[in-house]
Amino acid sequence: MAAFLELQSMKDHFQENSNEARVQEALHRFLVNARKGGSMDENRFLDSLPAPLRSEAEPLFREYVELVSLLGAEPCDHSGRVLGDYRLLERIGRGGMGEVWSAIQLSLEKKVAVKLLYPIYNLRASSLQRFQKEAAVGSRLIHPGIAQIYGVGEDEGDLYIVQELIEGGRSLADWLDEHRKRPDLNESHFRRVAEIHLAVAEAMAAAHEVGVWHRDLKPANIMLLPNGQPKVVDFGLAFLEGDLGLTRTRDRIGTPYYMSPEQINSDLFDLDHRTDVFSLGTSLFESMTLQRAFEGASFSAVARRIQYLDPEEPRKLVQAPKSLSNVCMRAIAKHPRRRYATMKEFADDLRRYLCGEAVSARKPGWFRVGEGTLRRNPKLSGLLFAAVIALISLAGLHRQVQVEKERAELGWNEADRVKVALEAKVDSLNQFTGGMVKMVNRLQQNLRSSSGLNSDQFLASILELAGEHLETEPYLHAILGLQVAHQFSLSGRYTEAEALYRRMLPVMAEHLGDSDSSLAEYYLRAGNNALAGGNMTLAKERLEIAATMYQEENGHEGDKAFDARLNLAAGFINERNFAEARSLLTSLLEQGADLSDSRNRALLIRLNLAILDGEERKYAAAIESMLKLEQEYLPSLGSHHPLMQQLAISLGTVYALQGNLKQSDHCFQRAWQSYLQTHSPDHPEVLRSGLRFGLSRLQLNDPETAREVFLQLLDSGYQPQDSFNAFLLEVAKSGLAWSEFTCRAEAWSRRFTRWFVSETGERASTAPPE
Repeated sequence: MAAFLELQSMKDHFQENSNEARVQEALHRFLVNARKGGSMDENRFLDSLPAPLRSEAEPLFREYVELVSLLGAEPCDHSGRVLGDYRLLERIGRGGMGEVWSAIQLSLEKKVAVKLLYPIYNLRASSLQRFQKEAAVGSRLIHPGIAQIYGVGEDEGDLYIVQELIEGGRSLADWLDEHRKRPDLNESHFRRVAEIHLAVAEAMAAAHEVGVWHRDLKPANIMLLPNGQPKVVDFGLAFLEGDLGLTRTRDRIGTPYYMSPEQINSDLFDLDHRTDVFSLGTSLFESMTLQRAFEGASFSAVARRIQYLDPEEPRKLVQAPKSLSNVCMRAIAKHPRRRYATMKEFADDLRRYLCGEAVSARKPGWFRVGEGTLRRNPKLSGLLFAAVIALISLAGLHRQVQVEKERAELGWNEADRVKVALEAKVDSLNQFTGGMVKMVNRLQQNLRSSSGLNSDQFLASILELAGEHLETEPYLHAILGLQVAHQFSLSGRYTEAEALYRRMLPVMAEHLGDSDSSLAEYYLRAGNNALAGGNMTLAKERLEIAATMYQEENGHEGDKAFDARLNLAAGFINERNFAEARSLLTSLLEQGADLSDSRNRALLIRLNLAILDGEERKYAAAIESMLKLEQEYLPSLGSHHPLMQQLAISLGTVYALQGNLKQSDHCFQRAWQSYLQTHSPDHPEVLRSGLRFGLSRLQLNDPETAREVFLQLLDSGYQPQDSFNAFLLEVAKSGLAWSEFTCRAEAWSRRFTRWFVSETGERASTAPPE
């Protein structure tokens, strides 16, 4: 909490600058130009900027160029340089970490390729590990479809890898760029694409057999020889099966456009060889359609599409064969178990296509598409269910009105008046029913295509339609309003849900009567929403009403009454009424054995008792209880179960209060990654758990990771619905500003150290001068 307050107090000093994005874009263009071999003259580049941007961009440009100069990272001509047994001839390419040179092996007079690491990366342990790992991977991979690595060396502090030289070759990315200029997507194009990816799949199948996963398969890492044979290159991010040491779970590795959902989530324990199947599938998609499967203006935008949206089938974008399109879509399925189980199976289906045989991949049916979309958008399942239930209710009511109308037509007295009134009622219901049918049809179409899906608009449309046509049916209007309120609450929009509960609960009570037990469910939901929104007084009032109604209905403490009292205990904890909370929780633990799902209910009660220990500063007891719960329940429930997510957050909080920051950080990281898999990126729980993790990283002096976390939170487009979440969003902005400031300070510290060593010939002290 101290970190929250410290960052909030600094908020005024680090407000977002309106020109910041434009400055960053200008710097990006400058770096891209330099990386392609363009001029490094910052004066000329600055002169090209508008005056308002120049004043803000100039200090940043000067710092960068000076730092590059000091660290020796500016591109220089190494031609003729001798590295061990190799003389460099000419530069043939550049990558993110180094340059690739053609060279001659002096002892054998053999031409090879030498990858030379940029000097600036020699200072980073993680870069050295990945560079060394690429050489280690090479010792396992001997296959005609994989560029062979001959060895690794070091010369005057510069690291290099010697590998097979692919003369006259070009990357699949270059091949695709040429085809984009003259798109000729005929049958021969698709056969050539299938042949290339079949050869790559066979090569990667061989790599998987010896325990190597590439993790960065993309067109740029597939080289095409002059004879057309593809070779896979750049295993610098590869994973050696059985070696967990070189890649932490927080590392997000790979190229965003081609990363699998599990790579996006940075979940090492869900990552296996099938991530390569997904990446090769995205390469196949791009080769077939000449457009990426997942596009976006930022990493977060691309990540959201990879996690939550399926691309249009290739055959709907271009005239691609249906069977090859099905192969591609199976390879890029969101969940690994829906993809090809092995790279060999992927290769077998590509071979079947080329031989004119039936492939094993089939187009997902409507149910499978809808199932996947609803699984990734949980609130939509409730919306569709509510819409269908509403239509069924309307159908029954509509029939009842028709019967009443027929009876009225047979009457003598008052017949005309009743008939006119009923016809108006039928007309209103007809209009509402027709509108609902159209909306459900539109929702189903969106589920099929996974495009244009906007559940918030769907909710708003339901309310608007009900308001227009159900004025004479307040009870039915209230039922729909309460369903919508529940969906708002599930998606974290507590304020909007509360407004609906306040409007609709009195209508329901008036129609049913205050003592009607069917009101209990609505009071329970409304109480839970008030609890989540921070209104403890209102939550207690509603939950007590719900518990009493359930008990009166059943004559004993049933499941629903039990849940209401359990939520009430959580409210007591939030109010710091610990004595009443402990008394209620203890009694509930004794009663819970006779209820359904008693095991999970017991978990929730025991977790709340452990949280209560933490609130009372009994940290050791709280941690011991929570670890015992984790050991007991995690194997059966899994890390993505809501109770396990809550347990991870609670355990991390107690560790933080105890001062054990490393353990706390691990728990917060695990919780955030889990929420990212089970909630949309703009859900409040994602913000709250991510904020905990980002602040924890700052406390552990890891501003780079903190900056990445805060950026992802702010890029999610989250719109706070109350003052507390608005405050948390401001904390995220302040955290981003502070992490960027700290990163820049560390860069200057490294620059100073390098300058001091070069000037004095001595190692600078790790402690800065006073």
